[in-house]
Order: sequence, then C-alpha cells, then structure tokens
Amino acid sequence: KAHFASLSAYRKKTFCLSRLLLGFALEKAFGYKSAAWTVVERSGLPPLAKNNSLRPNFSISHSGNTFGIALGLSGASVTGKLGLDIEIIKPDRKIAIAHYICNAQQQAKLKTLPGRDQQRRYLNRLWTQKEAYFKAHEQAILNSQLKNLSVLDTETGGGCMSTSSLDESTEISIYHSRAAIITTRYANFEENGQIVEHQAPGLEWLNYGVSLSAESESISSSQT
Repeated sequence: KAHFASLSAYRKKTFCLSRLLLGFALEKAFGYKSAAWTVVERSGLPPLAKNNSLRPNFSISHSGNTFGIALGLSGASVTGKLGLDIEIIKPDRKIAIAHYICNAQQQAKLKTLPGRDQQRRYLNRLWTQKEAYFKAHEQAILNSQLKNLSVLDTETGGGCMSTSSLDESTEISIYHSRAAIITTRYANFEENGQIVEHQAPGLEWLNYGVSLSAESESISSSQT
C-alpha cells in the first residue's frame, strides 16, 4: 500500500490496468474467476499470483498504451523461468545508448545497419530481449551482465528468446527456459473498465538462443 501511494497518477493507472489484465488472463487460461486469485506484490520484484491449487508462471510488461502478459500454460513453462518485455521505439532515443547495452559484437552489428531508423529498431529489439531475460531471472536490467548477454541464431542451453513486432514501432520479446509454442490473444480496455477480446493478425515469432558469454553473436534467425 505504501508503495502504491508513492506512485504518480500515471503509474497508479498502469499498475491497476496491468493487474486487471493479469486477472483476465488467469481466468481465461485456468478457468478460475479473478477473485479466486491472490496477487502478492514484492518490492523490487514482479508479483506472484496463486490460488489453492496453482501458482502459475507469468511476466508483465507495458509500454505506452500497450500492456502484455506472458503466461506459462503447461509443462516446463509453468515452473521454468519466463520473462516478457514490450518497448515502443522512441524516435529521440540516442544511438549512443549502444555503449551501455551492447557488447563488441552487437556494436559491430549496429554499425552495419544503414540509417538511424534501422539502428534504433535494432537497439529497441535488443533491449526487449535483454530485459525479458533479466526479468525472467528476477534481476534488474542495469546490471554487470547486461553487455555480456548475447542473442544467438541457434538454441542453446541458456534458454530460448522469441521476438516479434506488434506493429512498425513496437517490439516484443519473450524469454522462456525451453522452446515453446506461443499463442497470442488480444484484448482492449473499454471505457467502462471491461476487457474485451478481439481478433488481430497473428505474430511472426523469430526464435533465438541466448548466452551470457561475450562470444560473437549472429543476428540471423529462424521463423516459426
């Protein structure tokens, strides 16, 4: 309660909307009404959700007016690590941010891209991938391993990274412990506070491996 009271009006709104979406997603996935779930807030860590029989694995993210929940439904996805990040490309984001988030191989890749728009898009995608990974491991993205996380074109023992574009300006990445089939559902927040599902085009996911070594990375990928 003290943490919520300290938030700005905007952050309070996004906090409440994300919890509404979480309840909606849990009900759709498991059949229990949102009131049957207890959400435990943790300082500096993502929340937990549980009821008498389930403690599902999930991750929450939002950027601008877009909110997302990644929710494990079966097998290793329920108990494994899961992280989600959504980011809108910021036209005024400085390319110099690469110095803080990119290792040598990633900076070399950045320099091969023609034009600031493509470079910003690459950095935005890379940021979502790194944040999804560290969220899954319950670590802040600004940590000593940030530069060392590489995204590889082959799946490795380090887990699987799935990345897609929601639209021309929004990137989304999901880190999961093992390769998984991703099913996407879309919904809108209505003015009356209700959440209503709607049809939307399917996403084309690119699957990568990850490694915390500083070895060379390849940006080529395979589509699912």
